Amino acid sequence: MFFIDRLWEGEITPSEKFIKKGSELHKVYAKLSKEEDFLRRNMDEDEKRHFEEFSELEAEAADITNKETFIYAFKLGAGVVLDLLDNSERQLGFSHEE
Repeated sequence: MFFIDRLWEGEITPSEKFIKKGSELHKVYAKLSKEEDFLRRNMDEDEKRHFEEFSELEAEAADITNKETFIYAFKLGAGVVLDLLDNSERQLGFSHEE
């Protein structure tokens, strides 16, 4: 099955993140979680409300950033493939300029 078919069928899900246990990212998320728990235990209700709003906006910004980064990286990859195909055609004696 071709890559694009697997992507369409949902076998490849670039939006899902896979964090390996014990990885540097996993350790950072564990620390973040610990700090978040501390903050929630020590905030009054008004501070908790502001913290929730902050957390939701931060998550929304991260989602937008991840999407834009994925699109940009995908376009870069497509550009590399197009360059390779164009160079291959020239090496084989084909040209778009004929």
